[in-house]
Amino acid sequence: VWMYGCLHLLVLSKHCLMTQTGNCMKLEYKADGVVQQLLDCKGDEDCVPPFAIRVPINDDVRYDEDSFEDFLEDVSANNFASILKPDTVSYPKFHHCQLTRHENVYRLENEHVSGYLENLFRSIESNSLAKVQLSRFDLFHAFLFENEVTVGVLFRALDFPTYDRDNFPYFRGFCQLDSDVPFDPSRAPFRHFLWLSDSNSLWMLDARHEQVAPLVIEEWIPNYTIFEEFFGEVVSNIYFLKDHGLVVEPYPYHSPLSADQLGLQALGRNSNLSAEELVWSEEVLQLEILDQSKGGFHSATNAKEWEGKQAFHIPYARREDENIVTVTVTTNTNENHAISYLYVKNVNSGSILGIKKFEKGDGVEAGEGKRIISAQFFVTEGDLVAPYAACDEHGVWVGEWL
Repeated sequence: VWMYGCLHLLVLSKHCLMTQTGNCMKLEYKADGVVQQLLDCKGDEDCVPPFAIRVPINDDVRYDEDSFEDFLEDVSANNFASILKPDTVSYPKFHHCQLTRHENVYRLENEHVSGYLENLFRSIESNSLAKVQLSRFDLFHAFLFENEVTVGVLFRALDFPTYDRDNFPYFRGFCQLDSDVPFDPSRAPFRHFLWLSDSNSLWMLDARHEQVAPLVIEEWIPNYTIFEEFFGEVVSNIYFLKDHGLVVEPYPYHSPLSADQLGLQALGRNSNLSAEELVWSEEVLQLEILDQSKGGFHSATNAKEWEGKQAFHIPYARREDENIVTVTVTTNTNENHAISYLYVKNVNSGSILGIKKFEKGDGVEAGEGKRIISAQFFVTEGDLVAPYAACDEHGVWVGEWL
């Protein structure tokens, strides 16, 4: 609940804000105009708005209106217990990369709907203009959304293009490693595809057009990433890989599972970390990706390009007891760089067990231009633990395991 103009107390309802007097203030989504123009083309194959290209849908799977009517009604009613098969499944992991947000995902109960959604993925791949391949680096992910006029699916391709210092100097996490999909600037504006249930039509959007450009996340203009929640209330992720089939992952507020059952994204994180520590974990994982692309982490015996810097970067770990590990680094106060993070990882799983962020000047003065920073972390008895230090200039350094 929140106060509006200090006069009306409002609560969020489906597609509207309800006042205490029972009036509904319609929720408007940023992409409403785009969606409506595409819906206006229903039944007219020659209708093509200036910001979209029609993508033919393969006739391998027939669109069964009755099956989809039941499915869409359940989506609108948030009746996911009827939509999903009761047992969760684990989607494959690729080293430290887990494509799904959570460990537990679902198959759809209605096999026709599942098959038709798969057919939409395949239709995008088979379209020569799209230049898309179904793979974990290109097209595998979509968003099921609902707004006041329709239910739709927003597909996003070119998800993990190859890191390239000139064309795509962005690190996208572990899932980007080994990518064989080069970043093509001419493809980037056309990486989003929109299916609308009311017209059963599939469109490739042009993110450069003035009507679509406002939907692009400003920080990701080079990759033209469109924010899915501009289209409506996102109710589920959809994932499809040819060898693993289609799964769905309801957003937490729609999921039949509790937050504990959902688990956490397997990018080196674990459920003992706080929300703030999870954010820090994502930051150091980006630094790790950078070092991995250059051949690995730095250590006492292999400092790589930073030979001679070991004394002020190597983290040392010691056990205070079976469950407490202290990590310490000696830094040089005479240099401009600083250790930004200390953290420990389970050597076997790669999970970050604990992490602490530091600002320049933190720590204890040790004389002769030295400063000592340290942190204590809780670990499980018997864990094989490795200490890490992340420097804002010299990358990630790993110490001896214990």
